[in-house]
Amino acid sequence: LDVGGKHLELEKAGQDEYAVFLKICSSFTKFRNFTKDRDVDSELEENSRAANKIRPVLMNYEDEFKVYTHCITSCKDKENSILKEEQKLSQELSSLGGSAASEEIVACVRNPLAAPMPVGVEKVPDCRDIDEEVFRIVKSAYDPWEEGVEYDPEKHIYANVIRPYTASEFNEVTSALTDEKRIAIWKLMQDLDEWDYDVFALQKEMSGSYTHEGLANQPNGGSLFLTCYALFYKYGLMRKLNINERVVINWLSIVEAGYHPNPYHNSMHAADVLHVSHYILKKGKLIEKCKVSDEDVFCTLFAACVHDYNHPGINNAFHVKTQNYLAVLFNDRSVNENVHTSCVFELMRLDRFNVLAGFDAAKRAELREVIVELVLGTDMGLHAQILTRFKKKLEISSKVQSRDDMKLALTMCVKMADISNCGRPQKLYHGWCHQIADEFFMQGDRERLMGLAVSPFMDRYTTVMSKGQTAFMNYIVVPLFECMAEFLPNMAHATELTEQNKYFWQEQAKNKKEASFSLPPLFSEGRFFF
Repeated sequence: LDVGGKHLELEKAGQDEYAVFLKICSSFTKFRNFTKDRDVDSELEENSRAANKIRPVLMNYEDEFKVYTHCITSCKDKENSILKEEQKLSQELSSLGGSAASEEIVACVRNPLAAPMPVGVEKVPDCRDIDEEVFRIVKSAYDPWEEGVEYDPEKHIYANVIRPYTASEFNEVTSALTDEKRIAIWKLMQDLDEWDYDVFALQKEMSGSYTHEGLANQPNGGSLFLTCYALFYKYGLMRKLNINERVVINWLSIVEAGYHPNPYHNSMHAADVLHVSHYILKKGKLIEKCKVSDEDVFCTLFAACVHDYNHPGINNAFHVKTQNYLAVLFNDRSVNENVHTSCVFELMRLDRFNVLAGFDAAKRAELREVIVELVLGTDMGLHAQILTRFKKKLEISSKVQSRDDMKLALTMCVKMADISNCGRPQKLYHGWCHQIADEFFMQGDRERLMGLAVSPFMDRYTTVMSKGQTAFMNYIVVPLFECMAEFLPNMAHATELTEQNKYFWQEQAKNKKEASFSLPPLFSEGRFFF
């Protein structure tokens, strides 16, 4: 017998002892088997308890599987039913001589390029028929092609429509220009960094006129199109952010076309606000002071470009007073400004107009947030609130210390640009002054016809222009300009020009010459009478 690693032997003392030994061995074996049976029973009990716990969960999964299977089957049946109905309707439509609707029409707002359609064109174009040579010259001035680098439109999507000239080619081409229109446009574009950049003259060269007719029909693009295109390349945004040039051209086409030919709130005004925003960023040194990123520069230019998109030519007070559809839709809050942003972003659901498509989802959301805030900030109903916030910020520190500070500074940039007319050279100021007066009077006429009280400064029979302009400068323009001059000393000249323009009206009122006041020659054809 082996016990504990040792071998034990019993002497064969007799038959009884041997019998005892066998009995002991038999008992030991039975004990071992009994113990083993107990272990097995215990394990079986545990497994049984575990199975009882899992069984209800499994039954639930089986029930869910049956439900989902039923849903899938129902959906497939529904899909087949819809397809059959679609085929039936298509056959009926074909028999009536019609055609199925385009799958591309997914935006819920009008496509401004669809009307008026060019003669003989059936498909809605994606972009304007631009003068590529003009755009190539402007593009090459700011972002010339590198010598010796092969041009690959598929690789270089930021220049996949118009190949820019190299520096040497650019010098040759510009020095040999013979087309008078191109020469005039190029000369005007060279003032892009100047405070007296003339969008009136540029619009006239681009579309033939800056009146209602010239703004309604801009087949080759206008001042907004070319100014924004130039600035995107001037700041290197196309290359740095790898933006698709084809999409930008489509987007600029539809944005410019989406501005109604109002006397004031038109695409030419957007071009002017865009230019002044650029001036504040660059020469006003907002970029330098606040360390503005390329993405924020892009947002600022984008917001300035679309800040009055689809403007109906009436102010927010008119919407609210008449309780029209838009006032109800936006709960009387920043009605026009909400229209501007929502319409643009709705059209950007279409890939061919989506200039933000190259950014990831998180970055797109961030850029959209900034753009919306900048556009909503142009609501004059929020003017006092925003200006007060900015003044309090300056009292604490003029440094940008947070993301909110940055957005506030950019909002002030676009706001200043939006009301900058009063601080421009007198020739430009007079032009804008009369444009907005015409639009105000048109709203006043509508209010009178509707039996409503005519809004202040909008009654063409009683309004004294000098009083309206002087009050606007005193209470709106000068306080904001002085605040911005404190923040950006390079913008102080705007306040000085505002005072000069205010003095002009004071003299007009003093000498009672306002009734006979005439526009400078450039603007003599630019009045809007309907």
